[in-house]
Amino acid sequence: MKITVEKAALSHLEEIGRLYDTLCDQLRSGRNYPGWQKGVYPTAADAERGNEPAERLYRRCGFQYVGAASLGYEAYGLPWFELFEKML
Repeated sequence: MKITVEKAALSHLEEIGRLYDTLCDQLRSGRNYPGWQKGVYPTAADAERGNEPAERLYRRCGFQYVGAASLGYEAYGLPWFELFEKML
């Protein structure tokens, strides 16, 4: 199987929206760790805006910052991960 990766263009937005919807449907059928919801986030409009930085997105969706943790990836330039939590 050949996989081609290319930068998305504005003409791909409709297809990206369908991909996000399919992904959200799949997440709903099991563990939805990111908390994504179909029609809420992510959407084609989010892709068009270039997706928000994670912190703004989490805060917009009602998540709260709870701290940071090292997962041992310092050698790869990723020393800390910010942790957000959403109370349901």
